[in-house]
Amino acid sequence: PAIKNIYYKGNLDLVTSKKPKLAIVGTRRITEYGGRVIEKWMSKFIDEGIVIVSGFMYGVDQKAHGECLKNGGKTIAVLGWGIDWKVSESDVEMYDKILEKDGLILSEYEGESIPELWKFPQRNRIVVGLVDVVLVIEGAEKSGSMITAKLTKNFDKLLMAVPGPITSRVAEGTNNLIKNGEAKMVTSAEDVLREMGLG
Repeated sequence: PAIKNIYYKGNLDLVTSKKPKLAIVGTRRITEYGGRVIEKWMSKFIDEGIVIVSGFMYGVDQKAHGECLKNGGKTIAVLGWGIDWKVSESDVEMYDKILEKDGLILSEYEGESIPELWKFPQRNRIVVGLVDVVLVIEGAEKSGSMITAKLTKNFDKLLMAVPGPITSRVAEGTNNLIKNGEAKMVTSAEDVLREMGLG
């Protein structure tokens, strides 16, 4: 569906900036492996001035936002609820920190529009639309990450995926994206930077 309005808090210049933008998406059931990948790679992304975009949900999204801020980077969070919806206590610190660190919070939903299941997949098209490249860290075969992967191909943007253990349910989706030739396999931050023409 077409986007009628975008509501925001924070630094809107991040949208129009010529800085490279990378979406990092994945499962809400992030594993230690997925967390380590984000921790290990993030400093190299930030050193290249990349803006990190994600969906503010717990799991891979918040890990990406958090590690970005920890490394002094800029991040954009795209919400699946109204721009003025009061986030849960566990999310307040992250929300405030994004704004304190000159980041940006976006939503196509006004006021206190409540979170609903259908809004999250719809929100993903904004995540994809904002960035140059989408990186899937971990994702099950049927998950929001795979919806984002499909949108990435529809938008004719580059899709990358991190391979995971074949015994892990949250690696089934990413491994199949690679196996089916839908995503470029990346095994280092340097791989990602190379594909983005950086580093």
